[in-house]
Amino acid sequence: MCINHYFNDNELQLLKSLQLYKENLLSDVNNGYSDYHAQTAIRVINADIKAIQANRLTGMIIIYCLPDLMLSRLLTMRYIKGYDWITISDKLQYSDRNIYRLHDKALQMFDNTEKMLTT
Repeated sequence: MCINHYFNDNELQLLKSLQLYKENLLSDVNNGYSDYHAQTAIRVINADIKAIQANRLTGMIIIYCLPDLMLSRLLTMRYIKGYDWITISDKLQYSDRNIYRLHDKALQMFDNTEKMLTT
């Protein structure tokens, strides 16, 4: 798999939407609108939230297990903290060109580390 499997923007948006929907259902239940369907929906939402969070946690563990600390920091900034390339370049004090080159190297290291950890 690739790093985008673990840090998918659409999945993150879905996670936020599920959490909001769950809060609305809980509010309805707390206001006396308790019914079987709301409780069932909340259980399904909780399962979906846990699956997304577990997937992201797996990606984070792989990033933190990279043998090169600087490449781990780069991937953390990009995929976990969501920094843009300019911010990453400034924080790591590398040129844009070098950041892209290091990113490619970090992705290769991520794939190798993932294979090592999952076999």
